[in-house]
Amino acid sequence: GTCLGIWTVNDALLVAPREEMLGRTVVELVGEERGRPIAEAIARVIDTGRAETLEYEVELPDGAHVALARIAPIPEPEGRAPTASFLARDITSRVRAEQELRRQESRWRTLVEQLPAVVIVERPSPDPRKLLIEYMRPKAEEVYGRLSQDMLADPLHFERHLHPEDRERVIAANARAEATGEPFDETYRVIRPDGRVIWVRSSSRLIRDAEGRPLEWVGVELDVTEQMETLEALRLAEEHYRLVVENSWDLVVLVCPDERIVYASPRHREI
Repeated sequence: GTCLGIWTVNDALLVAPREEMLGRTVVELVGEERGRPIAEAIARVIDTGRAETLEYEVELPDGAHVALARIAPIPEPEGRAPTASFLARDITSRVRAEQELRRQESRWRTLVEQLPAVVIVERPSPDPRKLLIEYMRPKAEEVYGRLSQDMLADPLHFERHLHPEDRERVIAANARAEATGEPFDETYRVIRPDGRVIWVRSSSRLIRDAEGRPLEWVGVELDVTEQMETLEALRLAEEHYRLVVENSWDLVVLVCPDERIVYASPRHREI
């Protein structure tokens, strides 16, 4: 683990001035905790004659860095002590970017898992009747009554389980969205495997890359069955009320607080 020679065009990557590094061991330069695994890797390479790749952290004057090293044995004439080359590359920016990406993905997944909705990520599809799903939140099983893996493996499950009265309208809307890249916003009925009919409100947006090429559709689907059934019950109640009022022998009037008449039953004309 003793440093015999240093070659670099950027001294800022060195843990100390090169004259201070020569003749010192890795452990002396970076400390026991960080240096011991490096020294052990160098020893293995020299003993076995097989190269190794090692990722490690090092403290430089401007802060902590991450490096990727390729340690390889150097053939030596008989009678000379074996040595190894240690080619290190600074990969701090790449590692930090990967860490940030994982953090963002973790945050996104945590948020998605808390939503009372089905979140779906799809690839653009040339066939509007097929959904090329890459990700589906587990709540989809609760809403659609099917296992997520079954829906992911069946591109036609979307069309197959649409209510017959909504199928062509929804497929046409999906075709327009795929062709134009415009948002998809539809409310439709789905028939579950157990025969139950549910209402779904689906909203999807197309994500593009920096050059404007389509990457994926990100959609949110809500089970709005209760709301739709409530609206239908309200509509029926209003229809029943209207029929009762319009066929009543009584005179029915609705008056605002300012005494404006806003409704008078048809019986008024006859009377």
